Amino acid sequence: MAMYGTAGKLRSLCLNLFNGDNHSVDMGVLLNTDDEHRKIVFELLRSYELNGESDDDFMDLCIEIQAKRAEAEKATANYAVHTRRNTGDIVRLDANSGFCNQSGDYQITDGVEPAVCKHCKNTDCREWPNLERLDHSWQTTGEYAYDVPECSMHDHSD
Repeated sequence: MAMYGTAGKLRSLCLNLFNGDNHSVDMGVLLNTDDEHRKIVFELLRSYELNGESDDDFMDLCIEIQAKRAEAEKATANYAVHTRRNTGDIVRLDANSGFCNQSGDYQITDGVEPAVCKHCKNTDCREWPNLERLDHSWQTTGEYAYDVPECSMHDHSD
């Protein structure tokens, strides 16, 4: 199944015909695409007009599209980040969190603003440039972890 913008809009059109109550489509966008894709739009509409949901190929395609979308939504949900972090927060890191060679408790340090996470699909997730390791009495050790995304941080009490 193709994964580009117009292909996604064509899939939305299929689902709209299949169950318009749950799926919307902007026909203006679809009709203002290139000739090849516009031809596909008209063929799909004509086929649906003639056959409706009695077309087994159409129904199989819609079921496949629904399954792929459900799978993608589930995968995206797995990347959900539930806790936004701030400078000064204490977090627990695993040895594979960002550039961190030792598991333990770390404090997010002041300074450089966090960047957008490059590890997960959650656009709200941020990657913090510097975290300083804390010892057992919560004192800084001078050891750092670098470029640690929030999606790999845990609350220090976990």
